[in-house]
Amino acid sequence: MMLKNVAVSPFTHVFVKSDIKLAVHIMNAVILTTILSAGNSALYVCTRILYALAHEGKALKYFTYV
Repeated sequence: MMLKNVAVSPFTHVFVKSDIKLAVHIMNAVILTTILSAGNSALYVCTRILYALAHEGKALKYFTYV
């Protein structure tokens, strides 16, 4: 069975078809947690890079203040 759009996660689609209602919510929670984790790590890495660049004089000195 082919999907006409990609608005639904393939895992969620499988759980809906198998009639496991709770699994759909668990899968959505896993996806949301993954997205939040990726955003958190990106924020951490970007601030570290800005701090290092500022110490080397390649970014504004303002970014060296903690």
